[in-house]
Amino acid sequence: MSDGKADLVEVCLEETGGLGVDIVIDAGVRLYNTDEETAIKKLLPHKHDIIMLLAVGGHWVTAEEGLQLDPPDSRSLFLKGATLSFLNEEVWNASSACQGKYLHIMKDVVEKLSNGTFRPQLEDPVPLYEATVSMEMVQKKQVRKRHVIHL
Repeated sequence: MSDGKADLVEVCLEETGGLGVDIVIDAGVRLYNTDEETAIKKLLPHKHDIIMLLAVGGHWVTAEEGLQLDPPDSRSLFLKGATLSFLNEEVWNASSACQGKYLHIMKDVVEKLSNGTFRPQLEDPVPLYEATVSMEMVQKKQVRKRHVIHL
């Protein structure tokens, strides 16, 4: 989520020397720019921004159920050799044959976090005694954000 203070594409391309990022895992995207968007939806990145900041061979994993790509967007992904995957609760809990793909993605993410390739911007830690309530709110989609549990 972006607070709108900095341009997502500009910051990512500056940090990567113009190469783009290898993987984007989103919690939803904006499909169109309209005045009728909710306040939370306005904080999400636009689909065009995500495509622009992907590196050659990059991966985009999205939780956006209604994602539709226009032909120019598809062409951009094609020219970058980028891939698009969808992630939702049903897929996450799918058969063991499919779980390996997402476990591989998570392993790659954890590896990049551990070697410092990813530098997440963490929210304020949630005390352990509030963790259950906090995670229930995320699961009920009352909030869409990362949670750090303070042990």
